[in-house]
Amino acid sequence: ADASNEAAVMIIKEVENVTVANLTLTGGSSEGHGCTGGGGLLLTANDMFNLGNEDGSSVMPSYPVIENVIIENNESHNGGGLSFFRVNGPVLNNVIVRNNTATAFGGGMFSYVSTMTMTDVTITENQNQGYGQGGGVMLAASQGTFDNMTITNNYANASHGGGIWTNNSGGEGNHSDGWTMTNSVISGNTGDCFGGGITSAWSHPILINCTISENTAGWGGGGIFALEAGFTLKESMVSDNSSSGDGGGIYAWGPLYGIEGPVIEDCIVSGNTTGSNAGGIGLEEDVDAIITRTFVVDNHAAGYIGGINVWATNATFNKITISGNTSNGGAIGLQGGGYADLTNSILWNNGGEDEVLYGTGGGALTSSYSNIDGSNGAGEGNIDADPLFVDADNADYTLQGGSPCIDAGTADIDGDGVDDMTDYFGGAPDMGAFEFYLAVTGLQYTVDNSSVIFNWDPVDNVQYYQLERSTDPLFVEDVVMNFAMNNNYTDSGLEWDTEYFYRVAAFVGYWTDYSNVVSVTLEFVGIADGDGVPETYTVHQNYPNPFNPVTTLRYDLPEDGMVNITVHDMTGRVVKTLVNDHQTAGYRSTQWNATNDAGSPLSAGMYLYTIQAGDFRQTRKMVLLK
Repeated sequence: ADASNEAAVMIIKEVENVTVANLTLTGGSSEGHGCTGGGGLLLTANDMFNLGNEDGSSVMPSYPVIENVIIENNESHNGGGLSFFRVNGPVLNNVIVRNNTATAFGGGMFSYVSTMTMTDVTITENQNQGYGQGGGVMLAASQGTFDNMTITNNYANASHGGGIWTNNSGGEGNHSDGWTMTNSVISGNTGDCFGGGITSAWSHPILINCTISENTAGWGGGGIFALEAGFTLKESMVSDNSSSGDGGGIYAWGPLYGIEGPVIEDCIVSGNTTGSNAGGIGLEEDVDAIITRTFVVDNHAAGYIGGINVWATNATFNKITISGNTSNGGAIGLQGGGYADLTNSILWNNGGEDEVLYGTGGGALTSSYSNIDGSNGAGEGNIDADPLFVDADNADYTLQGGSPCIDAGTADIDGDGVDDMTDYFGGAPDMGAFEFYLAVTGLQYTVDNSSVIFNWDPVDNVQYYQLERSTDPLFVEDVVMNFAMNNNYTDSGLEWDTEYFYRVAAFVGYWTDYSNVVSVTLEFVGIADGDGVPETYTVHQNYPNPFNPVTTLRYDLPEDGMVNITVHDMTGRVVKTLVNDHQTAGYRSTQWNATNDAGSPLSAGMYLYTIQAGDFRQTRKMVLLK
């Protein structure tokens, strides 16, 4: 097909039981489809050219399954590769959408008032041509769940949203509940205008455990741009994005008109750059952002504020770390009447004379229980002291033991006398993005006759240890507590052929977290005959288990024969052959040093070891720690 001989490769209308699998859809050209689009594949309501209503009343059920399909080298007005048009129910699994072109919206994929489920979908090297939006994807008034997506190297030509553009998807006044994306990568995309990675307009999408990196925007919001919109970003990384305008990493611009503002939790915003202001995050015009447990570090602004710029809006910051940013300003900028409430946070070693820069139009910051460089500790609970980061030169801004920020925060964020936080470690919340975490490490054991000898790594300033034993791996029932003054303990009197679980914690004025859990089974050894030969084949549990990096495997051979011992990963692949030889009867053992047959170290995890001798074969599990 081409411009003079138009055709989409495949059109599917309102179906209940259709699967498209193991195909490549290519060479489609459907400019004449107009808003409907879909050069390679169109999933549509029967009346495909009727726009219907965005209130959802015109959405039709349709349940095609698209799996193991490549959609490439197609073009259309919208959705150069793939289009969803007023349908609810399509499922995509393991689909690649690449090298497609749209003259308007969604170079790779377009969705209008639709709901779909996508898993393991790659959208790459697509583009739109100029007056539409979304180089890779456009989601208009759409919703769904998208997992393990890869959206890379797409281009929004003279428009917004290099990777994704979404509008009217989630938020007050929209039919759509919005979409949720998890465990995904949005990287290397370019938007000539706003939003190199994502542009959210009049919407509120949710992204969890996503990486948004190395995207570029011509105007602003290198990683994410929100236009009169919000978003929820959790457990994600926004890194190494760039823009010519404000917000190298993230830029939110309001007002919002009832849609919930940006929410950023448990994230890292780092290495982003802008040719203007707000290297990390820019917030402007009534967006009312909430940022919690987040690092904003090592960003750069050619203008002002390397960290977060707050302009004519309110912002709430709790447990954030802003450090290592460079600009002509400091960590936080407050301009145009911008106001920020800062609690349990660290502002340290950012470029500029002041950590907090008050710009034109006035601004205000209320800070408490925070560590602010150069503040002389002004404000309730505030301090001015080196936070003792673990290794700021190598971007590790977590706290090391002895930091003045540990247990220096407050659980009563609003000061009303009632704690607002319960999820913290120690006597009080720490200042900074993430809690200083202390746990016992290195719990291992050896067996001596009917006794088990435990050792673990010592803990500084410990008062005593508590070693717990249980036959329940969750330690809910049958728990026995043993106490030790040193980092070792010998447990005796255990029953034969019973699996026990152990873990240890330390008291240092408060309880540390528990160590790794180890499993121990004392196996009764069959009585040997008069020549010292066991009567039965037996494979004993390796010890120590878990181990790092060496463990011993013991086995009993009642007769001579060929013996094969192999180690498998959890997929069943053989990673190491330990024994493949003829052996005489007796009590035997061999060791494994956690390497494969090539001598390379293996990653941590569970492994299986199988011993075969004659007709006897047995498999056991073991756990490698790192």
